[in-house]
Amino acid sequence: MDPSAFRSIMASFPTGVAVVTVTDMEGIPRGLTCSAVCSVSLTPAMLLICVGKTSNTLPALAERGSFVVNFLTEEAKTVAMTCASKAADKFSGIPWQASQIAHNAPILHEHVTAYAECLIHELIDAGDHIVIIANVVGGTVYQTRDPMVHAGGHIKQLAKAEANAA
Repeated sequence: MDPSAFRSIMASFPTGVAVVTVTDMEGIPRGLTCSAVCSVSLTPAMLLICVGKTSNTLPALAERGSFVVNFLTEEAKTVAMTCASKAADKFSGIPWQASQIAHNAPILHEHVTAYAECLIHELIDAGDHIVIIANVVGGTVYQTRDPMVHAGGHIKQLAKAEANAA
């Protein structure tokens, strides 16, 4: 299949946007923007992420064995773009708290609708990506925040439902 045609097909399916964070063995925060996140199991709680083999963050994920999935709010476009870049210090100017479960991985508490703290269960080679299956061992939901959505190659906002006055 032609890669651009496949990309177009997949862009027609809206997804949430997350930033996967980890600290490397020297304690330096690393991260990447990811829309390839999905639940795997309820019991035990497991999710998966897909990470490109050329990602600068992948070695830290494999070495550390833990990470945080930060599900971004619709206002966090700058965070998404920064973490999607190859910038050396992606977290300069982004407030974060250290995860106590995932080896001090950044929790982007001001820019998320929720976060999940994860311990790696399995790495699977899949084409030009590595599928990481992880146990979710902690996390929080901020119910008053709306999620970022990616569709058609663009960041979108969810349509707000308005109550009809009767």
